Amino acid sequence: MLETAKDLGVEVRLGCNVEHLDFISPQVTLSNGETLKADAIVGADGLWSTTRELLLEHPSPPIETRDLAYRATLPYEYIKSLHDPEIDELCQREVVSVWLGPEKHCVFYPIQDGKVFNLVLLRPDNMPSGARTEKASLEKMRQSFDGWHPMLTRILSKIDSVLKWKLCHHEELATWTKGSVALLRDACHPTLPYQGQGAAMAVEDGASLGRLLREDPSCGLFESENQCALDKFQAIDTNHDGIVTLAEVLAGAEVLRLFIASTGMGEARITGNVTALFDTYDTDQNGNLTFAEALAPQTLNL
Repeated sequence: MLETAKDLGVEVRLGCNVEHLDFISPQVTLSNGETLKADAIVGADGLWSTTRELLLEHPSPPIETRDLAYRATLPYEYIKSLHDPEIDELCQREVVSVWLGPEKHCVFYPIQDGKVFNLVLLRPDNMPSGARTEKASLEKMRQSFDGWHPMLTRILSKIDSVLKWKLCHHEELATWTKGSVALLRDACHPTLPYQGQGAAMAVEDGASLGRLLREDPSCGLFESENQCALDKFQAIDTNHDGIVTLAEVLAGAEVLRLFIASTGMGEARITGNVTALFDTYDTDQNGNLTFAEALAPQTLNL
């Protein structure tokens, strides 16, 4: 993704701390005094967003959930050194594995084409209030899951360093656009790190905003009776109230179009498949999809 961005002419600058936003110009002022101007500014600076507080004009810290996550990555070579056929078979299946227990659960899955495995272990929070992440004790991490499934405890024995992260969420915002500035993903509608939804929704936000800016590249540069792209972005983005409309699903289908464009599948077929999928799960046919409906097992014929 980084290489693709660079190939498209994106200048990536690291270590730049934003201290001020001018919503009219628009421009940002960095901690070193440098100013950067743009046609539009997107604050994709995460759960602890500086952009969010500047946009809202008041402190807006995340809300602690009283849970934390241990996070570690393991090269497959480390795991193979266990010489455990059961674990080897699990790794070869290339699936997400989950272990569940009282007040805790663990998620284990491959990344980097199976060369590395990500392990996330969730348990009640014991970090100080206001802490974000810190290096964790391997001994205490293993003690937290002592007596769990032998496969899991054997995998834990190969971890040589681990971090723990305080899990937080944030109340729904009344707005996430102002002038020519918009917030994206965790900065405006964070989710807890379950089922990959953080990354999935970030991709959806980016694709939706990119599409709208392509349709309205002059957004924010002059007054207009029409909604600018950033306002449209907020309007079509889901409000995360647990109900999804077909219009929201079709707006989000831009992500699908990006990923399967190379297959040659036409616009009509994509829209038809997405609509059929929505209708299958919308069992009461009221045009809204609840979480309960979305989680119900269905037979799909697309």
